[in-house]
Amino acid sequence: VTQQEIVAFCDDSPSVEQVSERINEMLKQRMLEISAGHDGSLLYTAIGQLESKKRKDMNGDEEMVYQYIKASGNEGIWLRNLKLRTNLHTTVISKTLKNLEAKSLVKCVKSVQHPTRKIYMLYDLVPSIEISGGPWYTDGELDTEFVSHLLTTIETYLLKQTFPDSSHPSNLSISGHARIFDPLVVLYPSVSEIKDYLHRSGVVKDIELEVDHVRTLLDVLRFDGKITRTPEGTWKSTRTVQGDPYKAHASTEIPCGRCPVSRLCTSGTPISPETCVYWAKYL
Repeated sequence: VTQQEIVAFCDDSPSVEQVSERINEMLKQRMLEISAGHDGSLLYTAIGQLESKKRKDMNGDEEMVYQYIKASGNEGIWLRNLKLRTNLHTTVISKTLKNLEAKSLVKCVKSVQHPTRKIYMLYDLVPSIEISGGPWYTDGELDTEFVSHLLTTIETYLLKQTFPDSSHPSNLSISGHARIFDPLVVLYPSVSEIKDYLHRSGVVKDIELEVDHVRTLLDVLRFDGKITRTPEGTWKSTRTVQGDPYKAHASTEIPCGRCPVSRLCTSGTPISPETCVYWAKYL
């Protein structure tokens, strides 16, 4: 709020000088903080009692460094940028940060995008996904085993929801030999249902997966050709053909029928009938 708004809010109609005096006292006691508005006017913001108590004994350098770190939010601020903005000597800023960390006011976090950088943010904030990497990272390192386990769990779950268990035929299938569900049976789960299943199954512990996290995993499986998205927005498994995709038969007996680069084969190019080593062996 502005000083004029504070004056208008008071019931006893104090003078501007009285309000200014009181504001200065509250600033000294770390009960208010000051900032500039879009039009250049001074704005005053109340500081919570707990934070005010923590900031009460700060010196000028600590207050300045703390304000820059606070303004960075959960994205944090790189130590190099902090030095440039505060214009403090390396020794001074190192000592200041050490004091603020000792008071549990700020913390240094590791960035998955820039592992060598020292990023500082307020002690109570949770780093953004851009900094922490989200649930896929542990202590700044990609937890490949955890991600692989999640992908396998989702793939298995969708497989069971898409195709009946051939070893245990049920009334849901068209017949005892059917490998698909009856068209009237709708079991394809949504992203939210898949998320709930992961939590119920116990695969995810002490981590709160969001819908966007699960959608990322589904996209990985979809790009691998293991699942597909239905027009209704649900997800189902895809059944792939087993065996050698280049297994020979009548139409693929000649080399061209089994060549993986046959589409690129053109006369006068590096891949051409004239330079084909397979034809020489075949003939």
